Amino acid sequence: SHIYLWIAVDPEEVRGQSGVTTDYYKRDQHPEDTWYTPTVRKVRRLAGAVSKQFFPGTICRYEDVSHVRALPDLDYKLVGFELFKGDPTVHGNGPADYPNVKRVDGAGEVAAILEITPKPGVSWWYAKRRIKCGMESAAYLESEEYDEKGQAQRHVIHSIITGSQGKLPDGSAAPDWYQTWGALFVDDKKSGFKGDMWLDQLQFNPGFPTTIFSNDTLVREPRKLGFWR
Repeated sequence: SHIYLWIAVDPEEVRGQSGVTTDYYKRDQHPEDTWYTPTVRKVRRLAGAVSKQFFPGTICRYEDVSHVRALPDLDYKLVGFELFKGDPTVHGNGPADYPNVKRVDGAGEVAAILEITPKPGVSWWYAKRRIKCGMESAAYLESEEYDEKGQAQRHVIHSIITGSQGKLPDGSAAPDWYQTWGALFVDDKKSGFKGDMWLDQLQFNPGFPTTIFSNDTLVREPRKLGFWR
């Protein structure tokens, strides 16, 4: 399995919220999540269907952020390939959209095109998702979701971040060929909301103690945002 820890520092209304995702390699096993709310100092385990829910404080879904492996609720079909070229007029593809973030835009990369649909009897937040995955970067580059009538529900632009944006355990800059999750722009056409999300203060191989991932550790929240760094 993979284990992801996240902590919200901004905006103020979600500051201090945190959680842990355990993402299993087994195809038929849902990811498991715990969510910590500092105002009531409580940890709760989220339901297995949380993949389709909004990630706290954002208009992204868990499916966009930490539930990135194939989910047992969905069917995946490879429908083609294309030489990817993002539209620079769409926010998230423009060279000046994230002036302080060095990204890999995927231009000129061969992208596999996947169609994702809910399995029979499964209620999901979209009827079809069309996603373009970079064959070299191993990251998805663009995603569009549609409802049962074929109307667009959402449009997502995703770019991975090069390693030079982060640091190694000794404090030195990571090499450019290191890559990580990156920057995300979401245009939620159903609600009308739009939002950006990107990684900041990134450190590779931080050497967290294994106890950081337990429910008991999250309960004993130290009231200091920098504690987990």
